[in-house]
Amino acid sequence: MPRADENPVIAALKNSGRYKQPLGDGKHDITCPWVHEHTDQLDQGTAYFEPSESYPLGGFKCMHGHCADRRVSALHGFFEISKIEAKHKPMILVQAGELPRICDATELELAKTLRHYQRGGVIVMITTDPGTRETAVKPLSLPSLTRAMAGLAVWMRYDKRAEDWVVCDPPEKHARILHDATGYPHLPVLNGIARQPYLRPDGSLMTDAGYDVATGMFGVFNARQFKMPAIPTRQQAELALATLSDLLSEFAFKTEHDKAAALAAILTAVLRSSLPQAPMFHVKAPSIASGKSYLCELLTAFATPQKGTPHAFPADDEECRKLLLAELLTAPAVVEFDNLTSDLIPHKSLCTTLTSEFISGRVLGQSKTAEVGTRALFLSSGNNVEPVRDMTRRTLTITLDPACETPAARDFNKHPVAEVRANRGHYVSLALIIVRAWHCADRPK
Repeated sequence: MPRADENPVIAALKNSGRYKQPLGDGKHDITCPWVHEHTDQLDQGTAYFEPSESYPLGGFKCMHGHCADRRVSALHGFFEISKIEAKHKPMILVQAGELPRICDATELELAKTLRHYQRGGVIVMITTDPGTRETAVKPLSLPSLTRAMAGLAVWMRYDKRAEDWVVCDPPEKHARILHDATGYPHLPVLNGIARQPYLRPDGSLMTDAGYDVATGMFGVFNARQFKMPAIPTRQQAELALATLSDLLSEFAFKTEHDKAAALAAILTAVLRSSLPQAPMFHVKAPSIASGKSYLCELLTAFATPQKGTPHAFPADDEECRKLLLAELLTAPAVVEFDNLTSDLIPHKSLCTTLTSEFISGRVLGQSKTAEVGTRALFLSSGNNVEPVRDMTRRTLTITLDPACETPAARDFNKHPVAEVRANRGHYVSLALIIVRAWHCADRPK
């Protein structure tokens, strides 16, 4: 049963002439139903709060002393509104023979939250870490899905003894069937997360945050931080390129080709969510303290406002496959392998990831297979190591060579990583100006 179009408490307040105005964030200014008990019958301010995760029945607060002990239950009682009605949620009746309809109804309610999606055949949820503020995709385990189901509707079963419908928890059978399903016709498809404005397949720039139906991307950025002309010119693109190039001026690139590869890596970092495939970027040097990890930090800053979390390079293909599937399910901006001690060997799963838009495999801890997108920036670094065999065709190598005995003793005047993190919207916009100018000029070769 769908929930009422209007919150029953608000409807009752309006019908009785006690509703004043909305105050935002689910808070409403109302006239206290017990104003006649107040001294001189003065209405000194009363508010009703809609139900939330923290307060499932809502809230009530009257500033007058006579109502100091009155809670929202008193408001419900005044208008003869039951607890079930007060929650203002849809109602799902658990009945034998209705399993498909119940699962469909549950999936529809999950979709309405605008937080639940399907990714590669798995139900996922977009979450934000309260500490780091990093947004990621989290696959829902069976217990997590059951909890979500309990929160989005009032579940009821028929009690033969009471000869009435009573509140219950979501049945595990229904939760498991929904969790293990091979398809979800009602949940929107989530292809990835964009941490900055991104290009659609037609070359148009998507500057709105939130879910985009056309691309299946979810934007988690403040559009006001990114400023660029609607139709950038060649001159504007050249100025943008010069500014980005200046960020790299103190890196000890071995050749101009290596600097060009670093600029290509910056553009790829900004555009990765728009590209079906992209090469890996490997930073190598002959000795420690050459700036390899620092360059990877800079590239990461263009891909995401959060700091990276490098991984050790997998020892074999099985380990690599598990790591890649687990990481890509969360839609990371960057997958980085730091401080390699051996050459970048061509694990089959890594080769497939770098040349395919999707990879598939069994989800760790679950009995189902997922197909996930590969739109992440892949980075690696190490001393005197490089891609070999099939990885040479899938990797752009950037060589740094300080050409001195003690690279760690060098002095620097610039701090490009701190500069980009502090003004990320500006520098990401410069990269977008370059690509948009090329597209607006009919993509010259």
